[in-house]
Amino acid sequence: HTSDTEDGSQNLDEFEGARVRVLKEIRPGSADGSVEFKGAEWKAFADETIAEGDLAEVVQAEGIKLRVRRINQEERS
Repeated sequence: HTSDTEDGSQNLDEFEGARVRVLKEIRPGSADGSVEFKGAEWKAFADETIAEGDLAEVVQAEGIKLRVRRINQEERS
């Protein structure tokens, strides 16, 4: 979207709840983590360590970074 014509907060719901694959390990306090969302790499952060290759769920979009949480085994089905 274009920031001059759209309210970015109106499009954030497309992120929340989306499942993403971790491309680079996410560690609390580190800015190095990343995930794949809609075919693109996004910086990601979390309150827990999530290993490369694991699935995660987007909790919130914060600017150009995504806050994610680990998807537990029972949630994967």
